[in-house]
Amino acid sequence: MTKLNDHFFSEDELRAKVIYCWLKDCGFSETQIKIEFSIKIKLGRNTHEINSRTDILVRSNDGRNLLIVETKKPDHKICNSDILQGISYARSLADGGIAPFTIITNGKQTLIYDSITSECLNDNHVQKTHPVIQNNFLALGDTISARYEGLNYLISLSEINFLSFCNDQVNYRMSILKDQDPFSGKKYIPS
Repeated sequence: MTKLNDHFFSEDELRAKVIYCWLKDCGFSETQIKIEFSIKIKLGRNTHEINSRTDILVRSNDGRNLLIVETKKPDHKICNSDILQGISYARSLADGGIAPFTIITNGKQTLIYDSITSECLNDNHVQKTHPVIQNNFLALGDTISARYEGLNYLISLSEINFLSFCNDQVNYRMSILKDQDPFSGKKYIPS
């Protein structure tokens, strides 16, 4: 644990005691704030839960993703891989669309990113004139390329994610070819 403003915080304490309270002070309700949210990605027609979680996901009352927060230990120096991780999570969410903003913090340093452009918002806050705010928090820009980059990162993040993706692809493609009924006209009838 590390000392932060005369208090000792782990990453979990920072998330629960500081960030969660800050989000509540910003006007988000308990039902809008999801802690340790399991990432589900949409590949083709199917939704898959992968071996990754975002620390905090904030949703609108109608279920649209607004932002994610990735917390790090207070003594952790935020690096490019932390930023890539957070932005990839924001871009890959299956339900509720891309979270337009990504916040990375260790409690001492906080960075806010546009999840589509990967642009760091220098003022550490989102201006009311930001295009996403003007568009009612709907992600703008090349969302297809952004989602592709996010999914590519998450699938390659771990062997488990990659194997899960491959198995799901094989199962889906084989489902088109196989059936239990020998008279179905399908090519593969398992015994």
